[in-house]
Amino acid sequence: MDSKMIETFLASANQGSFTKAGEILSLTPPNVMRQVNLLEEEIGVPLLIRNSKGVELTVAGRVFYRESQDLLRRSSIAAARTRRASAVAKKAVRLGVSAMNPMQEFNRIWRCAPRRDEFALSLINLPTDVNETVSAERGDFRETDVVFCSGPVIDRFTEIEFFPLCSYPLICAVPAGHPLAQKEKILLSDLKGETVLFPSRSNSRLCLEFNRNIVAYGLDIRVETPQIFYDQQVFNYCAENGVLLISLPCWNEVHPGLIGRPVDWGRDWALSYGLTWRTDKKGVTADFIRALQEGMEVVGL
Repeated sequence: MDSKMIETFLASANQGSFTKAGEILSLTPPNVMRQVNLLEEEIGVPLLIRNSKGVELTVAGRVFYRESQDLLRRSSIAAARTRRASAVAKKAVRLGVSAMNPMQEFNRIWRCAPRRDEFALSLINLPTDVNETVSAERGDFRETDVVFCSGPVIDRFTEIEFFPLCSYPLICAVPAGHPLAQKEKILLSDLKGETVLFPSRSNSRLCLEFNRNIVAYGLDIRVETPQIFYDQQVFNYCAENGVLLISLPCWNEVHPGLIGRPVDWGRDWALSYGLTWRTDKKGVTADFIRALQEGMEVVGL
């Protein structure tokens, strides 16, 4: 089974559109569609439902989506191990990443790091719920040295270090047909009587504090915090059911049916992103973090 076809399928499912998947993969929409069609022919079942709004996963497609993510992750690990075995001169660093964790700022900093050529950096695909990966209790980090994630992920773990790289303000992702989608900036009073979804897994402390603060304004704004994490299905749910979603500016292009709007929350709310690693990981990992700090100095952070 061609990994390129799997990557094209995953991109199409994540973006909900062959066109947007093509933009990410630098392919034309017909080429994207052709690869997905070939994959479906090889497996023998439809994986995506095509409609006027784009594409969505079939029941079988959801199963293949989960399994193929794990397959690509294992492929990444195998490739990283192979490269590590041959990277004699360079310091091998395995960086865990996931689809919902924005890496733009990391990429900008690392490309300016004076000593970046000393390292052989391998990206390891991780589940969207990075909590399951960085849990010190589960003894993970066996396949990675450093993981890129949000700060709240590590709140309940011990022996974990976190190095912040950037911070994103909390905004509101509004369904395209919602009246608030027409506003350039949403006021807190505009949300009176509205229900806002704030997935709480990995962000429980932030969600609790945010909810208490919003309730204190007495505007009957209902903040629902289900025990789920941010993934493509959450964005699909909000777009299809007209539900507002607490989001970040870096996720504005995740779903074509949702429009990101800044909000005057009455105070500043933000989510930090950076790198986390086990405190017992030293040597190359510590040197990698120092090299990243040097890159931050170059870009003026």
